[in-house]
Amino acid sequence: MLKKISLGQGQDRVAEEAIKNAKLNGYWVMLENCHLYPSWMPKLAQICEDLADPSQEGNIHAGFRLWLTTYPSEDFPMTVLQNSIKMSNEPPEGLSTNLELSYKSLPLSDMDFFENHHNPTQFKTLIYSLCLFHSIIQERRSFGSIGWNIYYDFNMSDLRVSLLNLKEFTKGNPNNIPFKALYYMIGECNYGGRVTDYHDRRLLQTLLQDVLSHKVLYSGHHFFDIEEYEVPPVGTYNSYLEFISKLPLEQPPELYGLHNNALISKAVQDTDVITKKLIGIVGTPSSAFKEDGGSGDEEEKAIAPILELKNKIPSRFIEKMVSTKYPVLYEESMNTVLQQEVARFNRLIDRIIFSLSQLVDALKGDIVMSNELEEMAESINQKRIPKIWLEVSYPSLKPLASYIDDLSQRIDFFNRWIEEGIPKLFWISGFFFTQSFLTGVSQNYARKYKVSIDQLDYSFEFGYPITEDVKTTEEKLDRPNDGCYIYGLYFEGCAWDANDKRLIECRGRETMCPAPIILILPTEEKRRDSRSEYHCPVYKTMERKGVLSTTGHSTNYILSIDVYTDLDPKTWIKRGVALICQLSE
Repeated sequence: MLKKISLGQGQDRVAEEAIKNAKLNGYWVMLENCHLYPSWMPKLAQICEDLADPSQEGNIHAGFRLWLTTYPSEDFPMTVLQNSIKMSNEPPEGLSTNLELSYKSLPLSDMDFFENHHNPTQFKTLIYSLCLFHSIIQERRSFGSIGWNIYYDFNMSDLRVSLLNLKEFTKGNPNNIPFKALYYMIGECNYGGRVTDYHDRRLLQTLLQDVLSHKVLYSGHHFFDIEEYEVPPVGTYNSYLEFISKLPLEQPPELYGLHNNALISKAVQDTDVITKKLIGIVGTPSSAFKEDGGSGDEEEKAIAPILELKNKIPSRFIEKMVSTKYPVLYEESMNTVLQQEVARFNRLIDRIIFSLSQLVDALKGDIVMSNELEEMAESINQKRIPKIWLEVSYPSLKPLASYIDDLSQRIDFFNRWIEEGIPKLFWISGFFFTQSFLTGVSQNYARKYKVSIDQLDYSFEFGYPITEDVKTTEEKLDRPNDGCYIYGLYFEGCAWDANDKRLIECRGRETMCPAPIILILPTEEKRRDSRSEYHCPVYKTMERKGVLSTTGHSTNYILSIDVYTDLDPKTWIKRGVALICQLSE
């Protein structure tokens, strides 16, 4: 006998009573969705500890079993995990394995659903296309941010509902399949209901319209023009399983819409994950820092790297001097931008200096080592940016040493601005809050020409990559009448043709490519080029994901820049091409 209980508010007494009766009478109990009742997890840990007590062995029936189901959760008791037999249900790896699972699951395993259709030729072909789409979007997750900005939990329930929609929508005229309705139901509702990022939703629709379309109904069609992946001949249920079993074990990234170099990004990402875990294991634990300081030599060894790090922190700005030299003016919004940036960087520098001083005092034993300082010490030992800094910092994925160097470069950029005047060439990656800079550019234009800032858009003109030092390049530039020149961006997922000023496929084994100087020009009427344009998103870090803001975009997202291309813009959407402000090295 198996008694199932779905945990939630008020189910604790029911669960405890069921366990008590089951261990006496010898039946099984399954507590489902443990992650939904975090407040009861300590009690569950106590119950499991009592069950494992050898002195209680005579009071527990030999047939008793306790099953627990949960999503990954920090609230689930670690002791229960350590002392249990664990089973995990994860999506299969590999496209062919994923396709096979789709066909062996409901509703496709139901022969009445699979075979009973008035137009089986089209229906079975579209089923295969939909299952392939389901597998592709799952496999893209393994490529990190170039696959999807956010990791989405696509699962079999999405496919199941989409297959039911497919059967319902194809009951009518076989010559008039309502693909638009299918795209909306599948791409916007079933799968799209999970997708919160605008650019991920754009990618989802692009992949769906590529895989599920009129083209697949013609014999000899190859998905993504890859010879090994053609539309299978219409046949029986078993013939599809046999066809899937003969697919290659390893799939090229092109099948997922990516460039072959995406494998390099995937390998680097996997290596980073392993390296961070090894550093966490091997790195000196912060518990080695004694509050009483220990011996003199040990204390000096612990404090020396902290003091060395503290000496590298740049000096704070003198805000009063900045506001005097660059007062708030109606005609020049960049003065306001500068004052705001200076205030933000001062806040960050103050936090870093104060926390490092606190940590030194704690290591000497002058103050108590709090949990916050302990976590900070551990982060520094593991060459990571402390969480206490990130709370007031600009987004960054860099290791600690690179972060300090990057901070110094940003401070140098603004110091040159303060000393030499408003630059002709702006390092867009150096701003703390990039959106305020872009607003300043638009505001200058709006006030100059007396137009509403809400009616403005941006046009973009591309120059040439910087081949010498920035100062020399800036001296050769004339200040634009409107807008501003920016530099410091990197293309990810493609390369840049400097002669034709257009996007091209990656060269060699490159995954990143420096972007040229770009003129951002506010305009009331956007100029259109005769060539097609790819609306390329710009992100602050390579992670791309952030918190969803009120604009519907991630907080990591800055704006989209229109980039010229001779290829279909959908090619770059599938490639995951984006402009990145800051590399992770």
